[in-house]
Amino acid sequence: MQIIIIGNNIIDNTAALMSANILAATADSSVEIHLLNDGLLNDEKAQHKGGLARSNIPPLNLTTDIATVAPSFAACLRLLKVSEAQFMHECDAQFHLGNHFVSWGEERQNFHHVFSDYGVKFATVEFLPAYLRLLSEQQTSNTLDSYSLAAQMAQRGVFSHPSDDPKSIRSSLNYSWRFSIAKFNALLTAKLDQHKITQHSHAIEQKLRNDSGDITQIQLQNKQIIDCDLVIDCQGKEAPPTQAAEPTLHYVSGIKPLNQHSSVNLYTGTQHGFSVQCLNNTHEQFTQYYWSTSGWPTSYWKTSDSQTGLGDNIKQSFTQEHPSYTAQSQGQIELDLAPPQWQNQQLDLSPLNRKSLSIHSSHLDLLWYTLSTLCNITRHNMRSTLAAKAFNRELTQVTTGFNELNRLTLFPLISGMKNKQTKEDETFLSKEGRERLELFQHCGRVLQEEGDQFPPSYYATLLYGLGITPNTIDPLAYQQDQESLAKTAAQLLRLIDNACKNMPKLS
Repeated sequence: MQIIIIGNNIIDNTAALMSANILAATADSSVEIHLLNDGLLNDEKAQHKGGLARSNIPPLNLTTDIATVAPSFAACLRLLKVSEAQFMHECDAQFHLGNHFVSWGEERQNFHHVFSDYGVKFATVEFLPAYLRLLSEQQTSNTLDSYSLAAQMAQRGVFSHPSDDPKSIRSSLNYSWRFSIAKFNALLTAKLDQHKITQHSHAIEQKLRNDSGDITQIQLQNKQIIDCDLVIDCQGKEAPPTQAAEPTLHYVSGIKPLNQHSSVNLYTGTQHGFSVQCLNNTHEQFTQYYWSTSGWPTSYWKTSDSQTGLGDNIKQSFTQEHPSYTAQSQGQIELDLAPPQWQNQQLDLSPLNRKSLSIHSSHLDLLWYTLSTLCNITRHNMRSTLAAKAFNRELTQVTTGFNELNRLTLFPLISGMKNKQTKEDETFLSKEGRERLELFQHCGRVLQEEGDQFPPSYYATLLYGLGITPNTIDPLAYQQDQESLAKTAAQLLRLIDNACKNMPKLS
């Protein structure tokens, strides 16, 4: 099997380098991987919406040289045989415990979104329902962050690795990294020779297709012809056509098929709309995100009619009839922000049958999820219906979970959620809202199976952090007596305090 990976300026293209190295690390000796630097394609000189030639659109990479990833990225490093020490040294990496959202759900409402769990489990009761009960009965006045070891570590400027002892409070700790993309690319480039990946410096002259439109060969400008079983296009410069067939899948960010005759594009909008402020120049525990009162900064997003922030407009649209917003980030990507009818969605796999996949590095987590899924099927015949269905199922599960997470955090007032001023005997979610939450929790389990180490109560805590609190507390929270819950909560505070005191302070 021959896999061709196309990049635009290979040295700077994280997606191409990651794709090549990860596939090479998982493939057997029968798989040959070729890394190409694309130029003008004689058979594809299409103009994209707005009249700019495709060749003039810069490749989509991160807007800055800094990337943050989820804890599951550790699996990527293990696959590449890169130790944490080597990674941190060569990529100027910093420990990353989570994110601090400022004025998120409402103005002046702050929320620590940590990779670790909040608190401990009270017998069969998750921490959040127990905390809400204690709060409602005035048995605690502490904030939720007080019961988060990671949040307290960040506030006190200390750090320690997780403990292998399940009895230690540090065993609940989880973290990721924040690092330089340019230096990570250099590390990946050095790995190319180790994995015996064939690199081609000549630009592509044309893609040769069969009668069905499948790409079977690629001809370079030096007239060399390379056979291919799978093409992975990492240029990230495809633009949605002016008149495309109705896509099978819409997401706020993530997978969006370009059209029925083209490749799957993994467009992600995260990071583009935020301004970032570091809390610490040396060891940043939290990346701080800001929302302006009008929503997204107007310099990054615009609707099809005029430039605007998307805050109130988007929230209103979700509670009405889901009008479709087209947002364009710096003139390079387009996303449909209309919420999907997710119950009936299926990923259109026709691009896979055409043996063409397009990905880029706007969000390394989604890139990693996609590559890890793709690795599972590289040994199969890509034309096989069975392989296509497996890819459809696995990739849909992973990306649905990832994007449902984005949707519920970015837009807490989604359609289906009632106003928080409801009667006490009603839940805060409508039937549709509860179904969405059930899907959200299911996606969380799928993500855990894919390698994410998020704790079980992570998703409910996300909603609480956004100010979405149920009016009815989980009945399981009342299975424990009040005094026992209060004592356990107080003990937890002492454990967190002692753990932080014994951790080295960051300079």
